[in-house]
Amino acid sequence: MSKISFAKPGGACGSRAARPDENSAAPMARTELPKPDQERPYLALLSSNGREIDLHLGEAIQVLIYGPDENGALNPLWIQDAPEPGGGDLRWQTLAESLSDCFALVAASAGGRPQQVLAEHGLPLLLAQGEIKAVLDELYNPAKK
Repeated sequence: MSKISFAKPGGACGSRAARPDENSAAPMARTELPKPDQERPYLALLSSNGREIDLHLGEAIQVLIYGPDENGALNPLWIQDAPEPGGGDLRWQTLAESLSDCFALVAASAGGRPQQVLAEHGLPLLLAQGEIKAVLDELYNPAKK
């Protein structure tokens, strides 16, 4: 099972970046995790291989968008390009705006400033590492746990 936590500002990227490990933010209770709704039914994930959440937010060049298909099954729906690196706060504002139909963004780790900018624009950043399926189950079907 993946450990999911809200990102907390951890300073500059690198060794002090927020990570879902023993030294980072404690996992939030399921009732505190964001949930899909009619306006934001999708989940944005960062993965280098399509199977695991394994990318730092700043490394991402693409975002995988998951959600229920026409039959209600959770599947990858599309891949979206991430804004180009180097734009500072504008990069994260643009990312949040482009993911306005997503209830959260999941990354393996992230710096504090991007997390803050995303939150200010209504996009919660969650930290997790491991299989995408486990994270989908945790966020879309918490009652089954």
